[in-house]
Amino acid sequence: MFFGNVSLVRASCRNRPLYTSSFRLADVTRTPNTSSLINGKWEAVVGLEIHAQINSLTKLFSGSPTSFNELVNTNVSVIDAAFPGVLPRLNAKCVDLAIKTSLALNADIHLRSSFDRKHYFYPDLPQGYQITQHYEPISTGGQIALTELDGAAQAIKVRIEQLQLEQDTGKSLHDLGPGRTLVDLNRAGTGLMEIVTMPDIRSSFEAGLVMRKLQTLLRCVGSSNGNMEEGSMRCDVNVSVHEVGTPFGTRCEIKNLNSVRFVTMAIDAEIRRHIEVLEQGGNIIQETRGYDVMANKTFWLRNKETAPDYRYMPEPDLPTLILSQSYVDSLRASLPELPDDRRVRIIHQYALNVHDANVLLGEAGGIEYFEAVCKGRDPRSVVNWMTHELFGQLAARAIPFHRCPVSPEQLGSLVDAVKGRLISGTIGKNVLAVMVDGDVRPAELIVEEKEWGVVGDADALRRVCEELVARNQDKVDIIRGGNPKLFIWFVGQAMRETKGRADPVLLNTVLEDVIGVGKDGNKMK
Repeated sequence: MFFGNVSLVRASCRNRPLYTSSFRLADVTRTPNTSSLINGKWEAVVGLEIHAQINSLTKLFSGSPTSFNELVNTNVSVIDAAFPGVLPRLNAKCVDLAIKTSLALNADIHLRSSFDRKHYFYPDLPQGYQITQHYEPISTGGQIALTELDGAAQAIKVRIEQLQLEQDTGKSLHDLGPGRTLVDLNRAGTGLMEIVTMPDIRSSFEAGLVMRKLQTLLRCVGSSNGNMEEGSMRCDVNVSVHEVGTPFGTRCEIKNLNSVRFVTMAIDAEIRRHIEVLEQGGNIIQETRGYDVMANKTFWLRNKETAPDYRYMPEPDLPTLILSQSYVDSLRASLPELPDDRRVRIIHQYALNVHDANVLLGEAGGIEYFEAVCKGRDPRSVVNWMTHELFGQLAARAIPFHRCPVSPEQLGSLVDAVKGRLISGTIGKNVLAVMVDGDVRPAELIVEEKEWGVVGDADALRRVCEELVARNQDKVDIIRGGNPKLFIWFVGQAMRETKGRADPVLLNTVLEDVIGVGKDGNKMK
């Protein structure tokens, strides 16, 4: 079977190299960092297994759509529901994006890979097995490098063990009625990339940095939207604790963490549990656990499965996947500017600080949006409106940035209106709120309709200031007595009187003249 430069051929499973998701602890040689030690003696060892849904319009082995938030059980084919006699067909788009992700991670692409069945029974797994890549994944190796620019205390390289293609499960709904569980198969069969790190992480903070950096990389490459709030990216963490200078401890796995914050909280909770057990002379049992957000504790789910428990076997309905080197090279050439390079470029090109650059990088499409607004405008002003005001108003309404209703052209018109003193910065925030609520008009039309234009009439502002001075003579006397700190109070009151519409530059000038003292405390001539 052929599609593009990718071919599928049947092959025996004999003589296959064995790749597993278990941690090769003997490979880890990272020197303990005293800042990561707990109580001066304990060190945590953490590895991550990240499941990222692939940005494909259809599922990994069927033509069903992968759209989010549809009515239950509407995006389900006979393949997804495991009807007898149906056969899977590999989605070439998913292969492309898995390879591009592997290349972005500097992984080794395997020109030959294969699929296997991982057997276990759960209501949201109709087949009774998951199609994955246990023996021959599509890539191995690679790394995620953390630097001070990412917020790391020191440079860290977190190695990637492997990246494999696999199908997602359905979703069990436990809270729709007492004593029953319903199953939604819309997600069943969606393509996943499972990215397994080596246990090179030593704290929850480092784990959070790795998650955010991988999220940014996936969005940059376009292989996954990485939206954990939608379930598009989930994480299992493996945690062990040992005394420095002793062998690594027994690890436990915490399943299905759906936010970076919960990943870090669960790791900290599990580290505390391990230390408490060990300090009381107990032993850690290798097991699979969940995380209770409200109690901030992990809880037992089941004893840890091993490879024999899953009865891995080659997938008989899918041939071996064979890639050509020219095909891989063409995908390498199509890679976009990667996050580390992009961050360095925008810092230098637009004179941004590291924090603002990271905030823009952290949002899917943030850099593209910023650069679109920046054309012909001051980058400093644009980044302030984006990171402080736009992102803040979106967060207040629980709108993710990738669904931002404000176009770059709209935000640009707002920046222009404030810079041109058509409106004040305070009114600008009100205009932005109207845009976020769905008004697609440029700023000047919204301002005109709302009659929010700046008050630039000196005589009108003088009347406002004179009334304020007359009502607050005691504060005026303090300013005239050599304490100018109350000057800003008068500015705020005047802004309130004009409902934020006063031209701030003109207002300061008029107020200084009315009081007879400048905001610096010097008497006016």
